[in-house]
Amino acid sequence: ASTGPLITEFEHFLELIGFSGFIFAYGYSNSIAYFKKEKKDVAKKYLFNFLRIAGVFYLSGIGYRMICEGRGISCIPKILLFLDIPAFSDYIAAYAVLTLLVYIFFNPIKRILEKPGAVFVTVLVCLCFCAFPCQWVKFVPLGLLVGSYEFASFPVIPYFSLFLLGAYAQKAKLGFNYKVLLCCIGVSIPYYIKTLVLKENPVMLRFPTPSVVYLAGSCAALYIIYCVSRHFLQDKGIITKLLTLLGKDILPVIVISNLAFFVFSYVVLIKTPLARFADSTVLWLIFIAVLFAAIYGWLYYKPIIKTKVSSLLGAKSR
Repeated sequence: ASTGPLITEFEHFLELIGFSGFIFAYGYSNSIAYFKKEKKDVAKKYLFNFLRIAGVFYLSGIGYRMICEGRGISCIPKILLFLDIPAFSDYIAAYAVLTLLVYIFFNPIKRILEKPGAVFVTVLVCLCFCAFPCQWVKFVPLGLLVGSYEFASFPVIPYFSLFLLGAYAQKAKLGFNYKVLLCCIGVSIPYYIKTLVLKENPVMLRFPTPSVVYLAGSCAALYIIYCVSRHFLQDKGIITKLLTLLGKDILPVIVISNLAFFVFSYVVLIKTPLARFADSTVLWLIFIAVLFAAIYGWLYYKPIIKTKVSSLLGAKSR
């Protein structure tokens, strides 16, 4: 079923702020958890996180190739070497590469965050890579850094600007500031002029590498969401608890949601006649509701199960 213009614009808005917001929040959380420490003290944690994220990429990428495309095990080696970036796994690959690069350049990043001017210059340098001639890029790992016409990606270097801004926002204890808000609105306006007034396709601003207009277009929404979330974090209500539970460990959520999405898309909407008898929008809404129930059930009961298993194993050892 075709979607209306409002739904389409809302989808474009979610795409605009989705990965950008994730990278901003990742920078913010790194500033809290790691940048106040020495590199040697966080080395194991960074490398462990990289391996976990890479594992999620492998599961998601192999799952897509085998479930949705019906490929055999011959597809696995290239995915393991990051030489094949399957659909719906590109953002996970970028997440893994970014984590590794942040560890490698840990000390320079800490020094950059000490000076606002250095942050500003670094952000500008990263945004210059939005103009990188990625039509010449054929090597997949390089495409993960700067973009490529060969596969969809979230180029790490341009998006690193948002990581740095997130880390600096935490370090500077940035709260609501009307001057910052006006600045964010100002840099976001060109995106909305291009998409809403001139009717340019946002996808063309996003691929193969995001334009400066596309990255800047998320700033106003992200800053408002950032300020609102800071306010809600002071609250201990049910919404805050649910969001905190979800944010504590996002990797299992990514694995469950991606694999469930692949199975649902292939089995329910392609291989069975169910889609002929019900609007696909309704089916997707049901799927999302069940998926979130399963994810929150897992996140809620995981520590309880872990505690009980540990106590049982401890009792047996005695």
